[in-house]
Amino acid sequence: MQSLNASQLRVARHPGGPALVWGPPGTGKTWTLLAYLLEQVKAERLWPYDVLVLTFSRRAAAEFRLRLSEALGDSVDVDRLAVRTLHGHCWHILSRHLAGRTDRPPRVYLPAMALSVLARAVTDVIPNGESAWSLAELWDLIAPAREAGLGPEPFQKSDSVNERFVGDVYAAYDRRMRAENAWDFPGLISGAVQLIESEPGLLAQLQAQHPAILVDEGQDTSLAQWRLVRLLAGLRRQVMIVADPAQEIYAWRGTDWASLEAHVRDAWPETATLALDENYRSAAHILRCGTALLDPERYPSVRVRAVREPGRPVEMVRLAADSDEAAFVVRRVRSWLDEGLPPREIAVLARTSRGLQPIARGLEVAGIPRDLVGRRGLLELPEARHLLAYLALAALEPGNAERHLGTVLNVPPRGIGLVAQRLISGGDARPTWAQLRRAAAGELVELRPAARAGVTQFLELVETLRLHAAQTPRQSPQDLIDLILALSGYYRWVSGLHEDAAALANLEVLREQAAAHETVRDFLESVDRRLAAQEQALPGEGVQLATLHAVKGLEYQAVIVIGCEEGLIPHHKATSDADLEAERRNLYVALTRARDHEVLTWCAERDGRRQVRSRFLGALPRDCVTESGGLTYGGP
Repeated sequence: MQSLNASQLRVARHPGGPALVWGPPGTGKTWTLLAYLLEQVKAERLWPYDVLVLTFSRRAAAEFRLRLSEALGDSVDVDRLAVRTLHGHCWHILSRHLAGRTDRPPRVYLPAMALSVLARAVTDVIPNGESAWSLAELWDLIAPAREAGLGPEPFQKSDSVNERFVGDVYAAYDRRMRAENAWDFPGLISGAVQLIESEPGLLAQLQAQHPAILVDEGQDTSLAQWRLVRLLAGLRRQVMIVADPAQEIYAWRGTDWASLEAHVRDAWPETATLALDENYRSAAHILRCGTALLDPERYPSVRVRAVREPGRPVEMVRLAADSDEAAFVVRRVRSWLDEGLPPREIAVLARTSRGLQPIARGLEVAGIPRDLVGRRGLLELPEARHLLAYLALAALEPGNAERHLGTVLNVPPRGIGLVAQRLISGGDARPTWAQLRRAAAGELVELRPAARAGVTQFLELVETLRLHAAQTPRQSPQDLIDLILALSGYYRWVSGLHEDAAALANLEVLREQAAAHETVRDFLESVDRRLAAQEQALPGEGVQLATLHAVKGLEYQAVIVIGCEEGLIPHHKATSDADLEAERRNLYVALTRARDHEVLTWCAERDGRRQVRSRFLGALPRDCVTESGGLTYGGP
């Protein structure tokens, strides 16, 4: 563990009870949460398995679990610690306690699959399916009600014909989802709440299982999700919520930090307020520009000190027209690459994904690798890589399959941790068949018995799968996938111990894609062709292109924010004071991603129209910025 500063130490030594922790960008909140957990374990107030850690994303959950693994070593089975997303934890509850109550096993539908069901629900109400309402508009009305646990009845009782129509579609959608025993993301929240409220014994069991709860990214928690946390906390109230109101950028998903904080303090008046107040990420000039956008009276979390030196000023660059934008970005990116910055440490951010398209083309023409953050394809997701690795091990010749061994050697966990894997492979990136056989035979005396048993179990599993594939060479890929998911325990593991609910839906999509091929080999060859056609051979290694909403929680050495113009930042749809404040927070998040270099560009002309630079740029401290490009008819 790294040493803690005074504010981090106050959090780590919090004696217990409810607490709100202001955790602005770059203040080491993950390390601090980890230190708090370890302090509780060290003082024997908690067992590591007592704690439920709820994160906003699977990526954050994976990062926290990795750091726990590094801190705890072999003293606990890190993969069995309860580090989950809120939706993942709801699925964990529902899948275990509703299993066997119907003939159909419970399933999770991704948004695209849920919208497909909604489309069929519309045809239930209007046979020809011709509605004045788009599916997106219907979903925007139904999803919040569904997450809050409200059924279609309030809509159906309205005097408004339109509202009754929405209610009828909602009712048809609900019937279809129930018939398929399927859950969408909003339904996971309300379903878990309704289940534990209706079964006091289950609620008592869940409260006893996790007497302490850590909630990360509290500002992104909806009131329905807070209701779940409050139920799980019970009378112990051993809850630490880390939040940064200045980073509340998902109001359109139903978040409302002001209301949530009021609910927390009303329910638990004894709630302590702590703050992390030293920023280690950004050079001082960058940090000052970010915090200057927001009112510290409204956002106390922005009262943070820069630990680093001032660094280079933030650049504000005026471009003559949007046709110059991609060329400028390519030149600046190229200059940073020449200075030695890795491509993955450079990010180009825009308010909307449309603005990133010419940047992506420009970088491609220049031969500079790039990735779209938050838009990984199915084949790049962990669950897809795991399943495809198992298929390759089962169906391909050993020499061709060998490169997949390391992907699933300890997936699901078999007691073969990182230390054991390095010992087995001798420091190589991937283990070989021969190395695994030596480990199973006991030739590595340093290898712990549990790890040796795990290797033996893995080799036996692979041999069983290979025998099955060899005996039925013309079997459908779906049959082999089902066998893999069952024999490996992967489906059971993903269902609750590790991954988010979305992983199960992704496995189902992959299974459906496999059904289009006659043999496993045909399917794997099609996957290879798809991977070869992808523009990025190494996802995550190129220049990162992202919208402002997609990069919260990420950081880079250098950041370019394009389109800092009225109509884009702030967006032209932001007409109310609340909307404009949300746009300020968007730019704050973008600015605080950078460690060393920050560039803000705006165009005097876009799409043939004159532009005015963003009003937000005028709030940046003059001694922290430099300007280039001169004045324009669009304004200073």
